Amino acid sequence: MISKNALLLAASIAIAPMFSHSASAETEGVRIGLMTELTGPWVTGSGALCKKGYELARKTLVKNDMYAGRKLSFVYGDTEGVGKAS
Repeated sequence: MISKNALLLAASIAIAPMFSHSASAETEGVRIGLMTELTGPWVTGSGALCKKGYELARKTLVKNDMYAGRKLSFVYGDTEGVGKAS
């Protein structure tokens, strides 16, 4: 069974090329981000699990960090377990 995180990552990768309208955008990479708790009170619970799922989907769905000839970069954002931080 595919997790919700894997489906979201796959959908993000699939629709990302639709939003590039300029010729230079076709040669640029695509950044895919994850906002989760990397520090704070929830880091050992949901933050760690989200990061593991994100990395698993990245390794499973994307080979060599490339998709449709474009370089993908995967970034993290830390919410610190506080909704206002995101």
